[in-house]
Amino acid sequence: MTPLSLSNRQFSSLRMFSSRILRATAPKIAQQARPLHGIAKTLQEHVWKKSTVSYITYVVAGCVVLEVVYGKVTNYVWESYNYGVS
Repeated sequence: MTPLSLSNRQFSSLRMFSSRILRATAPKIAQQARPLHGIAKTLQEHVWKKSTVSYITYVVAGCVVLEVVYGKVTNYVWESYNYGVS
């Protein structure tokens, strides 16, 4: 018997077994979620959930800052490895 040729009875018992597993593990997974603290909570309340415009501005500003920092680090590494090479 191949895995794709399940009878209705086998399929229903497999479905029942998987639903029992999900019901048993769902509360444990939900309890493991940690609440946000500090900067993350502040950002969530005052930037991310405030408005779409503030969220987009946050993302764009983050991209610009990340690009500047990444560019400077990359240039520093490049210049340090190629120092004195013409």
